[in-house]
Amino acid sequence: MWDYIAGNLLYTLPFALLYLAGMVAAAINIGRAPAAAFMVMTACFIMLMVLIAGQVFHAWVYSTQSYDSVGYKIYGYVRTITDLFAMGLLVFAAFVGRGKPRVG
Repeated sequence: MWDYIAGNLLYTLPFALLYLAGMVAAAINIGRAPAAAFMVMTACFIMLMVLIAGQVFHAWVYSTQSYDSVGYKIYGYVRTITDLFAMGLLVFAAFVGRGKPRVG
């Protein structure tokens, strides 16, 4: 199982570093835009946890050879919904705390 995770580390490490960098950038800017920074930090944390859980789950499925199990399909749905939620947080973070545009 750990051999599988170590073998996939090359592919997942850039994403993990990106999520960590997003969390650090949000922490640095939390005083300037607290709501947006909190949303970005939450979204990056969720995506990092999904990435780690995904690697562990795929390693477990790979070691048990149970690709046709119901759990594998449920995991796919849960991961998709969780990723969509995190991406939604990132989109909302781009616009939170902005005033209405001035007309004229």
